[in-house]
Amino acid sequence: MGSTNEIIKMINELSFGERLKIVEEILRGIRENNAFPPKEPFSKEPAILKLAGIFSVKEAAEFRQAIPETRKIDPNEW
Repeated sequence: MGSTNEIIKMINELSFGERLKIVEEILRGIRENNAFPPKEPFSKEPAILKLAGIFSVKEAAEFRQAIPETRKIDPNEW
């Protein structure tokens, strides 16, 4: 196994899509290893219910329209 700098150099030589796959796998591994346990005690109530009623209908519509925009990836921004 190479040094951190060697590994980073190898990763930087990969295509954008390949680098994105690496990032996704690293994040999945972190989630699966429970590196960041929940701060609140586990509840059977879905977390989304904590947000119920805090947005107006107009705000909810704005969020619904904005979410797909946030998921777009512009490789030129990287």
